[in-house]
Amino acid sequence: MIEHDQEAGQQTPVRFGAQLLPPLGQGRVSKVVCGLVGDRRPVALTCNEDRSVAVWDMGDHRQTGRPIKPRGHDPVWGVAYGELHGRHVAVLVGGGLWVWDLSERRQLGRAQVQPHPPGRRAGAGQWAVACTQLDGRLVAVSGGYDCTVRIWDVATATQLGEPLCGHTGVIRSVACGVLHGQPIALSAAEDETIRVWDLERREQIGRTLTGHTGPIRAVACGLLDGRPIAVSGSRDRTLRLWDLAAPDPAGMPLHGHTKDVDAVALTTVAGRTVAVSGGEDVRVWDLRTGRQVGPPLFDGRDIAQVESLACGTLYGRPIALAVNGSDRIRVWDLEEHRRTASLERVRIADELPASWTDPATGDVYDLTRPLVDQDGGTWEVVDYDGFEPIVCEHPLEPRVTLGIADAHAEYGFDEAVTPGPKRRKPARTTHSIHRQYFEFQVLDEDRVLSAEQLADLADRYPKAKLSPTRMVWDHDPWDDEEDSEPGRLFGEREVDELLCSSFDAFLEFQAYGLRCLMFRLPTARLGLEAVTPFVFGSRVGHGLSARVRGADLLVSFDHMEADGELAHWRERPNTWLKPLLPLRADLAGGDLSAAYLGWLKAAQESKNRDDLVPPPRPVTLREMSPQLRKLATLLHLDRWARRRLP
Repeated sequence: MIEHDQEAGQQTPVRFGAQLLPPLGQGRVSKVVCGLVGDRRPVALTCNEDRSVAVWDMGDHRQTGRPIKPRGHDPVWGVAYGELHGRHVAVLVGGGLWVWDLSERRQLGRAQVQPHPPGRRAGAGQWAVACTQLDGRLVAVSGGYDCTVRIWDVATATQLGEPLCGHTGVIRSVACGVLHGQPIALSAAEDETIRVWDLERREQIGRTLTGHTGPIRAVACGLLDGRPIAVSGSRDRTLRLWDLAAPDPAGMPLHGHTKDVDAVALTTVAGRTVAVSGGEDVRVWDLRTGRQVGPPLFDGRDIAQVESLACGTLYGRPIALAVNGSDRIRVWDLEEHRRTASLERVRIADELPASWTDPATGDVYDLTRPLVDQDGGTWEVVDYDGFEPIVCEHPLEPRVTLGIADAHAEYGFDEAVTPGPKRRKPARTTHSIHRQYFEFQVLDEDRVLSAEQLADLADRYPKAKLSPTRMVWDHDPWDDEEDSEPGRLFGEREVDELLCSSFDAFLEFQAYGLRCLMFRLPTARLGLEAVTPFVFGSRVGHGLSARVRGADLLVSFDHMEADGELAHWRERPNTWLKPLLPLRADLAGGDLSAAYLGWLKAAQESKNRDDLVPPPRPVTLREMSPQLRKLATLLHLDRWARRRLP
């Protein structure tokens, strides 16, 4: 079974291969950094969707104390750790800058970000921040949407000098280091460049570093064999290694990722400097050789891109923390990864449990019985991490797994589950027939909402919940003790405008029966002519539709049912969009399987459906992926349609 490491009266995380469990996180997390508190205990600081920063004790992976949450409505997008006069502090940036004492959980200082250049709005938004020492005082370096670098005195929360100009794109990452004995900062931007700044003289050092062919999302600074280096990650799917001491640094590319590299960090493993990068998974690189160390670090329960990385030390061992754009932060033991890199293990657990009880609900899972979901699909328990069984749908695909409780909630297999006494009951079991649910999601990293966009959306939709990557409006007149039908909150033109200007995916649930899933794709990735064969006439509310808006193609999957409000009482609209999001990547990659399901939906509603000539079935539709199964359920495909699927 799983080994439980114990240490001197402390509860320690469970080891699961190279991963340390349980994962961190409670609600959507965007960034993570490592720090210290109290008697120099290692902690992780996470930026959360609700504008708070949580502090996690790495000794037991539990949140410690109350979250840090500045007053007001300004967004919080970045966090850094520092030590100020013996205090452990966090510096937060977003719509402003805040300094917080981590031990006492109180605010020490606050500053407003003044507009620059002239004419820019105040609070244009600082995305990234890092701390270092300058002339014996703690300073913070930040960068963001106004394309400038700012230096702050942390003790007084005041800006030092004028902003540093030069970048022409949004600054996504900053890092601090030392060059020739002087403190420096590096800034990486969407203009595909990195700039090195002398913090004392507040001016750029040397030439701008170029070589990437896509927006740069991350940069880290450190030493390799005593020489100052930087490592950067870009949307061109490469890392680059820069020798900062060279007269004319030229970045050496490191290839291996198949998707954008959005996060990098540096640490030492077994005496060697390594880079840790995040894209579709986490990879470790030996910087002396430029080669990867072992296989990628990946957990099949995460389907999203790695957005943020941090490296630290726990009990003397190097660890990496990875934010997967979800509710969880995976913690990886890099020493264990190096030690077991050559071992090929299909399963980590020595044996699988025969039953499991969900501690949150008391539900008891009989794992000796077949797991059959509500669509007739079969599932198998493929591993056990000491906290929950891990399941996978047939045919088995190790890169797409779920914890059994999440799979049960999303797909069902109630026959193997005995409901527990602690199962949470909804506060209300019914909703009004006028309930409307709308969810917009950002998927492309270069479309993350700016402070200006968030302020504009907040003005337009004051009742919606907003974050830099998401907008949700769940409206029910019963909640406001209203009896009147409010009318449809979003019209078609409004949804189109929001997708083209700000978002990539959209989900709508109407209590009267409408279900709508939409994706925005650049016409350069998917043209109207590719999906036209799958568009069935002009039936409203059934199947696939598509339209071009400027440089974008909007693809919509619709379902309309009679007595829809009865089904809406049972459904949880907030659980639907996430498992459907991979469909957008499928479509962008040329996989038109989802479009074929859209045609089947429209055809099944036709009176002469057996006489219809179907479009050619896509060659990519060899099996039903989890996202296609979810789409089939959303569209309510009947037996006639499902017989035409794998």
